[in-house]
Amino acid sequence: MVVKLGQKVKDRCTGLEGTVLDRTEYLDGTVDVLIEVVKDGEPQRHLLDEWGLEAIAPPVAEEPQASAPKEATSGGPHSAPRRAISCGQDRK
Repeated sequence: MVVKLGQKVKDRCTGLEGTVLDRTEYLDGTVDVLIEVVKDGEPQRHLLDEWGLEAIAPPVAEEPQASAPKEATSGGPHSAPRRAISCGQDRK
């Protein structure tokens, strides 16, 4: 199951119930989900594996929608980016 930001979920292993704040996919295929749980009025954050989660409510956050490209504004003249100098090199 792919969870969505803002969705209420429950972890099958720990029984924790909370709201999805973040979802991270790694190159090896694992997916971690950060949920916020409120206990005794204090928010706590837990990082859990996505495969152990089940949805208990639909997401509240809406998917970002593509907006029309904004007109470029000139912020005035810019200098060219400079390459970072590593240790042992003199600045020219």
